[in-house]
Amino acid sequence: MSICNVLDRLETIYRQLVASALSGTRTDVNAVIELRQQFALEYGNFLKSLGEEVDVIEHRALFEKLQEEMETMRGRLMSYQFQWQPAQMARDPEGYLKAARAVAAMVETFIKDTRSSLEANDICQPAETPATSSQA
Repeated sequence: MSICNVLDRLETIYRQLVASALSGTRTDVNAVIELRQQFALEYGNFLKSLGEEVDVIEHRALFEKLQEEMETMRGRLMSYQFQWQPAQMARDPEGYLKAARAVAAMVETFIKDTRSSLEANDICQPAETPATSSQA
Protein backbone atom coordinates (compact mmCIF):
# COMPACT_ATOMS: atom_id res chain seq x y z
CA MET A 1 0.00 0.00 0.00
CA SER A 2 1.46 3.33 -0.99
CA ILE A 3 2.06 6.18 1.41
CA CYS A 4 -0.45 8.18 -0.65
CA ASN A 5 -3.17 5.57 -0.08
CA VAL A 6 -2.34 5.44 3.62
CA LEU A 7 -2.67 9.23 3.80
CA ASP A 8 -6.04 8.94 2.01
CA ARG A 9 -7.23 6.39 4.60
CA LEU A 10 -5.94 8.57 7.44
CA GLU A 11 -7.91 11.50 6.03
CA THR A 12 -11.07 9.39 5.67
CA ILE A 13 -10.89 8.30 9.30
CA TYR A 14 -10.17 11.89 10.34
CA ARG A 15 -13.29 13.10 8.48
CA GLN A 16 -15.40 10.39 10.14
CA LEU A 17 -14.01 11.37 13.51
CA VAL A 18 -14.79 15.05 12.93
CA ALA A 19 -18.33 14.17 11.80
CA SER A 20 -18.86 12.06 14.91
CA ALA A 21 -17.22 14.41 17.42
CA LEU A 22 -18.44 17.73 16.04
CA SER A 23 -21.86 16.84 14.70
CA GLY A 24 -23.66 19.36 16.90
CA THR A 25 -25.62 16.60 18.60
CA ARG A 26 -24.71 14.65 21.71
CA THR A 27 -21.36 13.04 21.03
CA ASP A 28 -21.41 9.26 20.62
CA VAL A 29 -18.49 8.57 22.93
CA ASN A 30 -18.13 4.94 21.85
CA ALA A 31 -17.93 5.93 18.17
CA VAL A 32 -15.33 8.60 18.96
CA ILE A 33 -13.21 6.13 20.94
CA GLU A 34 -13.40 3.55 18.12
CA LEU A 35 -12.44 6.15 15.52
CA ARG A 36 -9.58 7.39 17.72
CA GLN A 37 -8.24 3.83 17.76
CA GLN A 38 -8.60 3.50 13.98
CA PHE A 39 -6.85 6.84 13.50
CA ALA A 40 -3.96 5.77 15.76
CA LEU A 41 -3.51 2.54 13.78
CA GLU A 42 -3.54 4.35 10.44
CA TYR A 43 -1.18 6.99 11.83
CA GLY A 44 1.23 4.16 12.65
CA ASN A 45 0.80 2.79 9.13
CA PHE A 46 1.62 6.23 7.73
CA LEU A 47 4.79 6.46 9.82
CA LYS A 48 5.80 2.98 8.65
CA SER A 49 5.12 3.88 5.01
CA LEU A 50 7.12 7.07 5.40
CA GLY A 51 10.14 5.05 6.44
CA GLU A 52 9.66 2.51 3.68
CA GLU A 53 8.69 4.71 0.74
CA VAL A 54 10.35 8.08 1.09
CA ASP A 55 13.96 7.89 -0.09
CA VAL A 56 15.78 9.35 2.90
CA ILE A 57 18.84 10.22 0.81
CA GLU A 58 16.94 11.95 -1.98
CA HIS A 59 14.30 13.57 0.25
CA ARG A 60 16.13 13.98 3.56
CA ALA A 61 14.67 17.42 4.36
CA LEU A 62 11.12 16.24 3.63
CA PHE A 63 11.61 13.04 5.63
CA GLU A 64 12.94 14.93 8.65
CA LYS A 65 10.24 17.61 8.40
CA LEU A 66 7.45 15.02 8.29
CA GLN A 67 8.94 13.02 11.16
CA GLU A 68 9.21 16.17 13.29
CA GLU A 69 5.65 17.25 12.47
CA MET A 70 4.33 13.77 13.19
CA GLU A 71 6.10 13.65 16.55
CA THR A 72 4.65 17.04 17.51
CA MET A 73 1.15 16.02 16.42
CA ARG A 74 1.45 12.66 18.18
CA GLY A 75 2.28 14.41 21.46
CA ARG A 76 -0.63 16.82 21.11
CA LEU A 77 -3.03 14.00 20.23
CA MET A 78 -1.90 11.91 23.19
CA SER A 79 -2.37 14.84 25.55
CA TYR A 80 -5.80 15.62 24.08
CA GLN A 81 -6.97 12.01 24.32
CA PHE A 82 -5.69 11.67 27.88
CA GLN A 83 -7.49 14.86 28.90
CA TRP A 84 -10.73 13.98 27.10
CA GLN A 85 -11.61 10.51 28.33
CA PRO A 86 -15.29 9.46 28.06
CA ALA A 87 -16.21 10.63 31.58
CA GLN A 88 -14.69 14.08 31.00
CA MET A 89 -16.38 14.35 27.59
CA ALA A 90 -19.74 13.72 29.29
CA ARG A 91 -19.05 16.15 32.18
CA ASP A 92 -17.94 19.05 29.99
CA PRO A 93 -19.40 18.73 26.48
CA GLU A 94 -18.71 22.38 25.61
CA GLY A 95 -15.10 22.13 26.69
CA TYR A 96 -14.76 18.90 24.74
CA LEU A 97 -16.15 20.51 21.58
CA LYS A 98 -13.75 23.43 21.90
CA ALA A 99 -10.78 21.10 22.33
CA ALA A 100 -11.99 18.81 19.54
CA ARG A 101 -12.26 21.74 17.11
CA ALA A 102 -8.68 22.79 17.85
CA VAL A 103 -7.37 19.25 17.35
CA ALA A 104 -9.42 18.83 14.17
CA ALA A 105 -7.89 22.00 12.74
CA MET A 106 -4.38 20.78 13.61
CA VAL A 107 -4.94 17.38 11.96
CA GLU A 108 -6.54 18.93 8.88
CA THR A 109 -3.55 21.25 8.45
CA PHE A 110 -1.14 18.34 8.87
CA ILE A 111 -2.93 16.24 6.24
CA LYS A 112 -3.18 19.13 3.77
CA ASP A 113 0.45 20.19 4.23
CA THR A 114 1.71 16.61 4.09
CA ARG A 115 -0.21 15.88 0.90
CA SER A 116 1.16 19.08 -0.67
CA SER A 117 4.72 18.19 0.33
CA LEU A 118 4.42 14.64 -1.02
CA GLU A 119 2.96 15.95 -4.29
CA ALA A 120 5.63 18.65 -4.62
CA ASN A 121 8.30 15.96 -4.29
CA ASP A 122 6.60 13.68 -6.86
CA ILE A 123 5.92 11.01 -4.23
CA CYS A 124 2.15 11.33 -4.62
CA GLN A 125 0.14 12.48 -7.58
CA PRO A 126 -2.32 15.34 -7.05
CA ALA A 127 -5.69 13.99 -6.00
CA GLU A 128 -8.38 14.16 -8.64
CA THR A 129 -11.13 16.53 -7.64
CA PRO A 130 -14.80 15.92 -8.47
CA ALA A 131 -14.65 18.81 -10.98
CA THR A 132 -11.74 17.26 -12.88
CA SER A 133 -13.03 13.69 -12.71
CA SER A 134 -16.26 14.60 -14.50
CA GLN A 135 -14.39 16.15 -17.41
CA ALA A 136 -13.59 13.23 -19.67
